[in-house]
Amino acid sequence: MNLTELETRFPDRTASWREAGIELSADADGMVWVRRQGEPIGIVRGSDRFPGRFGYCELITESWPVAFPAGFLPPDPVKALDGERARWLSPPAPAPDRIEADGR
Repeated sequence: MNLTELETRFPDRTASWREAGIELSADADGMVWVRRQGEPIGIVRGSDRFPGRFGYCELITESWPVAFPAGFLPPDPVKALDGERARWLSPPAPAPDRIEADGR
């Protein structure tokens, strides 16, 4: 999905993103980059698994995309990114005490 298709199919969503300061730009490969203050936070691209559909990915880092279900655009990409970064980058919760095989 290119930028024109995205804006045509989702005019309200793209308008609300822009009102929130989110920048949208297309690249030569047909992906739409979603940026906050110049930082890439997401991409919209054709779905690998579902021909003719698109996929939205949050960028945990520039080289680590996390895909959302095909056809889904988050209402607030910044909030979605914050949630995904917390999910993937936070240290794991402490494990409860384990009981060893010998019962100790």
